[in-house]
Amino acid sequence: MWDLMACCVNGSIAPNIEALIVFRLLQGIAGGLLIPAAMTIVGEAAGAARIGRVMSTSAVPAILAPAIGPVLIAFTWRSLRRESPLLDLRLITNRVYAAAAV
Repeated sequence: MWDLMACCVNGSIAPNIEALIVFRLLQGIAGGLLIPAAMTIVGEAAGAARIGRVMSTSAVPAILAPAIGPVLIAFTWRSLRRESPLLDLRLITNRVYAAAAV
């Protein structure tokens, strides 16, 4: 967990694109190790009698989240933009500032 946090912090303050790519790669590796570690902890806590049910129940969110998350975020983002003209104004202002910065 600490390695993931260190990669996130170092990636956010990376001095160049090469360092950012390296830290993002390490962040992906560290994040990918969290799911097997969590499954191991859950499996040991469940015991031999309930391990199958507990593993399948705990694996469902890890499997479905990458598939459902982006869809939900897209619908939420669209509804936010429809319902809030102020948000549109902030997005336009941010784009103007970003273009001016380049």
